[in-house]
Amino acid sequence: MTLIVTAITLTLLTITAYARYSNTANLSVTLTYSSTYGAECGGTVNGYSGATISDGSLVLKDSSGSVIKSWTGLSSSTNTLNVGKVYDGVSKGSTYTLTLYATVNRNGTSEDVSVSTTQKYN
Repeated sequence: MTLIVTAITLTLLTITAYARYSNTANLSVTLTYSSTYGAECGGTVNGYSGATISDGSLVLKDSSGSVIKSWTGLSSSTNTLNVGKVYDGVSKGSTYTLTLYATVNRNGTSEDVSVSTTQKYN
């Protein structure tokens, strides 16, 4: 007689809850790579109706955390900021982090927001 033992492994899923912003509807950032442009860096900040966006910056860092490129002075007099930039000084096989920072202003209050992504250039 053969006894078969099956092991069951449980994987715990960790879900991180983000604090809801009072002025900001949503944030997103994208980092992709192409042989033509290098790093394609994009981001969006959507404020609620009546918001404006100031002090925006898009920052690209290498795997050691050193800033290799930044775009500053980004702003919008409307409630949406869309940013799209390219940077050709990236190397295949390396990992980079892109962070979008902004201040969203609405109804006399301001809140600092940020969102990041980390991607390897394959």
